[in-house]
Amino acid sequence: MDIHLLYQFFLWCTLINGAVFLISALAWMIYPNMLYRLQTYWFSMPRDDFNKNFYLLLGLFKLLWLIFNVTPLIALSI
Repeated sequence: MDIHLLYQFFLWCTLINGAVFLISALAWMIYPNMLYRLQTYWFSMPRDDFNKNFYLLLGLFKLLWLIFNVTPLIALSI
């Protein structure tokens, strides 16, 4: 496996996971009531807990995205 192929792999991983993150964050900002109603079908929780958990999930996703996608991409581009 050469460096160019590895770079392409991390580039596509970074773009796809970044798009998933942006869509999730925008959906939470634009349609919070719809997301809350969707989640209460499976998990019953108060609205404050839902907001806290979703915010923590987005933060964890962003942190893992930066560590496992963006950092290797930057390291390979140097």
